[in-house]
Amino acid sequence: MGNWGKDMKYLIPGLANFLISVIFKYPEFASKYLQNIQQVIAHLISVDIRMEETSLAIGSAIFEKLGIPNEKFLHDYLFSIFSTLHFYRNNTKSKTIPVKIIKGIWAFFANFMINNGV
Repeated sequence: MGNWGKDMKYLIPGLANFLISVIFKYPEFASKYLQNIQQVIAHLISVDIRMEETSLAIGSAIFEKLGIPNEKFLHDYLFSIFSTLHFYRNNTKSKTIPVKIIKGIWAFFANFMINNGV
């Protein structure tokens, strides 16, 4: 978790691309570390780190290639997505949700629906 902190925000997208590549290329290997990956994406989407796009990209890869790990994680992750929307809408100066985050959320849900049903 030390590599995924706020002070590493410039390296996190590169680490995420590597992690996504591992998930797609070696799904059996990635499934062994699913608990750790779940902690990472929950950590990245939190309002303390605010790396939502990265978390959504990794989450999308998990739900596409590895399926739904468990119902509780799915519930918690979806709740954190909507909590992020609530945070930007109510706790920022402009009261708007950044376009990059909206695009990431729409891509996440489109990918989720295609791969796991509506």
